[in-house]
Amino acid sequence: MDLGSRTEKNDQFSQKLGKKAVDKCLDLNNCGLTAADIGEVGEALEATPELEELNLSWNSKVGGNLPLVLHSFQKGSKIQKLELVDCALTSEDGAFVGQLLPKLQNLEVLDLSINGSIGDSLDSVAQGLKSTSNLKVLKLHSCGLSQKSAKILEAAFCYLGELRKLDLSCNKELGGGFEDTPAQLAMLTHLEVLDLHQCSLTTNDVVSLTQVIPLLSNLQELDLSANKKMGCSSDNLLSRLRFLPALKSLLINNCALERDTFTALAEASIHFPALEIVNLSWNKCVGGNLKLLLETLKLSTSLQVLRLSSCSLVTEDVALL
Repeated sequence: MDLGSRTEKNDQFSQKLGKKAVDKCLDLNNCGLTAADIGEVGEALEATPELEELNLSWNSKVGGNLPLVLHSFQKGSKIQKLELVDCALTSEDGAFVGQLLPKLQNLEVLDLSINGSIGDSLDSVAQGLKSTSNLKVLKLHSCGLSQKSAKILEAAFCYLGELRKLDLSCNKELGGGFEDTPAQLAMLTHLEVLDLHQCSLTTNDVVSLTQVIPLLSNLQELDLSANKKMGCSSDNLLSRLRFLPALKSLLINNCALERDTFTALAEASIHFPALEIVNLSWNKCVGGNLKLLLETLKLSTSLQVLRLSSCSLVTEDVALL
């Protein structure tokens, strides 16, 4: 009778939000949840033990109340996908996530993006990540990560052998964090997507990443855009991308590339048979030098998108295209 009552509450709550009551997937993103709703969500989750996907993104009232919402998960859960984007999570919420993760043995996707206080509780989150060996996607975009954060995360990487996607983008204080020992990043042998755009990478970061990124032989998408130090220090990194035969998407727009680094990229690019997307926008050095990419453009039968916005192209470049 108790289970029937809880199931009825779940149905009523779902109807209240205009959502269809389901057993395995609950999407409440951007629903304007109130403080009162938060408690009801927690009760609804108790009534759905088979839940595999939960999205509470863009509900600011979740922040500060996460234990109230996810308390039923503390007993263990079948959840595979947990999205908490822009939920105004506090550092206490982050610590709770860290404690919760070992109970979520089936978790494959964790998205904590746009929660600026996560960086303050990253020690706890990273400790929890060591117990999520099935995790395939980790998104920490714009989470207030710092230089120290890179080293904290690296300690967890060796436990995440199944990880396919890592997004650390838009953490502007992360710059300098990869300078010393990014070697653990190489443990992510199945990684297919690496997003480090707008992370204020330093020259030494790029030098260190040069030793690691070419070892990620399954990498398909690499985003290093909006890192201005790439321009003067990326020639070795870009030239060594030739060791990534599966690469499909390369985004290095707004990286202040210089002619030497662009030349290195052009020479390496003929080794990207699967390349589909290239973004070189806002790199002025491309202007007058597009001919360096001519062989790649001739050979790239898979190419679908070529972005050259604001590249100071000259008549010769346009004629070549």
